[in-house]
Amino acid sequence: MKAKLSDLKVVLVAIIFVGTVFGLAQFTLTDINNANSTFINSLQAQNMVSNLENTLELLRNTGESIANDRSVVESLLALDPSDLDSFEIICDTIRDVIRNFTYLPANSIVVYDFNNNISISIDGYASDVDVLSYTYPIEDFGAVVVNVSPYDLLLQLQPYDMTDDMFIEYNGKIISNTHNIDFEELFTNKHVSIYDLQDSNMSIIFSMELDSSPSFNNIADRIAIVSIILTSFIIIAITIFFRHVIIATYRLSPLLTELGATKKCYGLFDLNKIAKALARTLPQKVKQLIYYDELTGLPNRRMFKSIYNSFVDRHSPFTVMLLDIKGFKTINDLWGDLVGDKILISIATQISSALEGTGGEVIRYFGDEFIILIENREVNRRLKTLQEEALSVPTNVNLQTRELSQQIKQHLRPYKLEEQKRVIKLQNTIIGRHIHQELLMIKQISQTTVDATSELMGNKLGEFYERCILSKFINPLQFNDKAIQIIFNAVAIATPEETANEEELITKMLVMLHKSKELCMCGLLLFSNDVYSVYMNEERVKEKLKTVSFSDEFIMYYQPIINANHSIVKAEALVRWFSPELGFVPPNKFIYVAEQTRDIIDLGYWIIERVAKDISTLNISLQVSINISPIQIMEIDFVPSVMAILDSYNISYQNICFEITEGILLEERTIVKDNIRLLQNCGIQFALDDFGTGYSSFSYLKDYSLEILKIDKMFVDNTTAKDYAIISGITKIAQSLNMEVILEGVETAQQFETLKKFGLIQGYYFAKPMGWEEFKQLL
Repeated sequence: MKAKLSDLKVVLVAIIFVGTVFGLAQFTLTDINNANSTFINSLQAQNMVSNLENTLELLRNTGESIANDRSVVESLLALDPSDLDSFEIICDTIRDVIRNFTYLPANSIVVYDFNNNISISIDGYASDVDVLSYTYPIEDFGAVVVNVSPYDLLLQLQPYDMTDDMFIEYNGKIISNTHNIDFEELFTNKHVSIYDLQDSNMSIIFSMELDSSPSFNNIADRIAIVSIILTSFIIIAITIFFRHVIIATYRLSPLLTELGATKKCYGLFDLNKIAKALARTLPQKVKQLIYYDELTGLPNRRMFKSIYNSFVDRHSPFTVMLLDIKGFKTINDLWGDLVGDKILISIATQISSALEGTGGEVIRYFGDEFIILIENREVNRRLKTLQEEALSVPTNVNLQTRELSQQIKQHLRPYKLEEQKRVIKLQNTIIGRHIHQELLMIKQISQTTVDATSELMGNKLGEFYERCILSKFINPLQFNDKAIQIIFNAVAIATPEETANEEELITKMLVMLHKSKELCMCGLLLFSNDVYSVYMNEERVKEKLKTVSFSDEFIMYYQPIINANHSIVKAEALVRWFSPELGFVPPNKFIYVAEQTRDIIDLGYWIIERVAKDISTLNISLQVSINISPIQIMEIDFVPSVMAILDSYNISYQNICFEITEGILLEERTIVKDNIRLLQNCGIQFALDDFGTGYSSFSYLKDYSLEILKIDKMFVDNTTAKDYAIISGITKIAQSLNMEVILEGVETAQQFETLKKFGLIQGYYFAKPMGWEEFKQLL
């Protein structure tokens, strides 16, 4: 997409701005450079002048020192010009003395002998009018003269990098270290410093270009380079920044078009227009996207709280229903997501049409779950309308519906009233499904059918659900020649009677939905505090099991198993839970929960260890039965773990019996068979508990070769001849399989006398479960 002219103007303004800043920086830098150059040049000039004055002072001191040197005086006194050899030796001695003082320019120090009219220097004697002369007498016959040429002094100076030219003015003459001096340019665009030397008629002149200071030129170059880099970086950064802003505006164009904007292209200066367009149209679109389901157009989970509160604000009792599509995952797997989406759209449409005119709301809460909110008075009004319509149906239709109603009643005649209600709700009951379909097919029935339906459903909400909601799904949905029957798990809760807020409402409905699935219902399941209380108790038990200390709260009880002579021959270990927070928790309230959370594994091992520890204190051999969970026996390391526990207490394996239920055998897993065989080979026996209550099969007894068969108390309680005949038959089969029989739940003397011939006896008749110490005393 092409950039707009307004966007190019922004870039041009940015370039001009950066250029202006760079120019001002350069001007300021030049001014600072000149000022600093002048200041530093003055410092350098003062330093060189000070060094020159120190040099002159050194020369004077050197001359004075030579004049006072005794070796020089003695050499001059011993000087004999007629003796050339001695003359040369003495002259060399004086020269060595002069050299020993310091490095001096040639012929800068001369020693005079007035008596002999002789001068002695390092390289000979020479005179120059342009000299600085300092004379120091040597007693009465000689003198030391310091002759320094201004040019030599100029050469002694060590100029700095910033100094262009140096001059010495002496006796009106200018002496320079350079040639071809252009005195007209000496003071042009230069900084000139003039210094007079102390105790002399000589001045030193320093000249430096203001804009050619080497060190500051380097700094300026570096600053210029850094400025260029920073400027480039700023330009690039600004360009990139505005580029993204421009790109953002361009990318917003399709959104704005979708929101209803007529303009196709937006530039940087259109941001205000974009903001206004978004402020005008976006909230509604965002609300649609956030609070409404994209597929069905229904309010979604986020919108539920708002809708719920709006119903609460009406101050009228209302009902919330949760509908879960049965087998929807299977539908998706079989027919694909496209068909699944069409089904969801169709369901949303049908439910919405069912609530039309009632003020009710439909929400797609999650995946295949829909929530319905409707006021109770609207439920009553809709049912009343249906009744009135039914009364206006022609006579021949009334006759047909009456006949169908009689057929329905005939189907239900063998059942009691409560059983009839249950039958029509159970999906896996053939007659229930048949009646359910018949009821739905006559949604426009007469008052007779309405009365029958009310009687079957037991409440108006159930009737409303059947006649107004399920009636929409009597016929299968058709998609690409595929007929798909829609069935729901449905629950309902009255508000505000049964719930305080929407969070509690959802929790309670999900609990009831779980119960509905458990019961395989196809009707509407109303909220039940009893069901919810069971769920809450399970949750408390689950939470407590996570942190409970078995040794602190769990206790092992033992119930004796006796023979016909009332002798204790075995015992069964039974775990009891006494929780400080929950109180006494019966086994049937926590065992199955522990199996769900798999805490039963740790608890099971604790029970085995606790029993082994107790048995180890006995002086007699006694077999104790321990109940084993299917979850635990299917653990790979179950056998070695059990052996390790028993071995640690030196327990004989024959003193242990593991009681299992038919549910374990139904698993038919190799690991179960292997674990049972391994433990049996070690001497541990197995008992099949609660025989006769489930899918009892003697094939299990044959396949697994179990040692003990425990007959459930349900056969003992009735004490009828038929029950005793069954017990007798089971006993004979068990004996033929070399199995020992134990009868559970014997509570009376009559039961004991009748049943003792069949096997060992366990029950309250002899003793209730008791603590270990009490059990030992009983032994």
